[in-house]
Amino acid sequence: MQQQQDATFFADLLMPFCEAASINLRRPEEALIKRILVSFSFVKNIQQLHQTLFPDHHMDWKGVEAYLEEVHYSTADWIRLIDLIDFPHEVYAPSQQVTEIITSTLAGMKTPSTKVDPLDSLRICFAKSGISITWDTLCKAFILLNLTDIDNVAVLDYVLAKLPAQQQSRDVILRHLPGVFRHDPQEYLDIFANILRSKETCHIRSHYIQQSIHAREEAQEKKRTASQSVLFQHKKPSLTKIIEAQQQQEAQSSAHCDSFYAFCTSTRLPTNASARIKRVIYFAKCLESMQDPQIYIPKIVGNDPHLVEKIVQYDVVTPDMTALKQFLAETHYHGEPFTGLKQFRQACLPVGKATTHWSTVFRLYLCVFCKAALVKDLWLHVWNQSHAPSSLIPNSNETQLAIQKYLSENKINMDDSLRVLLEN
Repeated sequence: MQQQQDATFFADLLMPFCEAASINLRRPEEALIKRILVSFSFVKNIQQLHQTLFPDHHMDWKGVEAYLEEVHYSTADWIRLIDLIDFPHEVYAPSQQVTEIITSTLAGMKTPSTKVDPLDSLRICFAKSGISITWDTLCKAFILLNLTDIDNVAVLDYVLAKLPAQQQSRDVILRHLPGVFRHDPQEYLDIFANILRSKETCHIRSHYIQQSIHAREEAQEKKRTASQSVLFQHKKPSLTKIIEAQQQQEAQSSAHCDSFYAFCTSTRLPTNASARIKRVIYFAKCLESMQDPQIYIPKIVGNDPHLVEKIVQYDVVTPDMTALKQFLAETHYHGEPFTGLKQFRQACLPVGKATTHWSTVFRLYLCVFCKAALVKDLWLHVWNQSHAPSSLIPNSNETQLAIQKYLSENKINMDDSLRVLLEN
């Protein structure tokens, strides 16, 4: 169990943040930097820093605010995340004056106080304990010490373990550390904007995050399979259920089966097509009505006319609920919400203190356009998975009426929905 948790560690830390912020975890370098910057304590204008590093990137700041009120990383968590970053090229070389101060300090000589920036303050702080710190370690220490609710002692233990330092060095650094935090907030923003600005100055070992995402998906799939197996093993045998299952099996074999597997086989979807693409196609076939399938199906599978024809002609009468639920669970929303999604949220999800992530809103949006018989079960499934208030479940007459009214006035926005689905 511990090994599995370790394998999913980075994804488990970053996924909830990405959901709250409406950003894409499939871009791990951006996700990690954005997670770091929202927790800086000495940068007063975080949104300005975000705009500087990621011009025109969307961030759900209300979602981030609610997330940060509930979630706190330990110092050990932060250290593991920061350890994924390397700073190969020095972009803030000390001035000649600062170099002379550091040289004199390392030699044990007293130096006159002078105005320096926060990063040079930290260099000098380490120099006062006899340490000449490397650029990479300096940047990591500077980031960690600027995070909210960080344990400075644990950070220094981590930093000193990388350096040939004496144990008493930590106490000397701690004594001089307050001076590092007595600078103008704009100075911290400018430094972070420079050291985190590009792959040349800040290299992230993103493959560890990607491996963690894959391990998390595998673990969730095993959990789903195990849950179904346990449920089946502990169910009391029912003659009625057995007869119903046999009748259903006979009906499916004599007519046609609407399972996800049967759909992929019957339409002869390419074996090398990703499971995600296949689920998107299957979901599209489970919509109550799909505008111009001859236009939208090629956007998913390409312009093979024979394949498109097979998919268009296939009629999903009794959809595979397990496949649809898995599809929805693997669907995430990132970026600026499109107009139709905002209108859906306003019409069908009452505004309250609890923040509903855009990923949840998007999943519910997809649910309501499915075949009418599926909407309630799918909505309940999505809502239960989101751990959101029970007041919004479709058992509420008010919510049901809101959904019905919305459907009578709106159609699914296939262009924007497919754009998001195919980027997942």
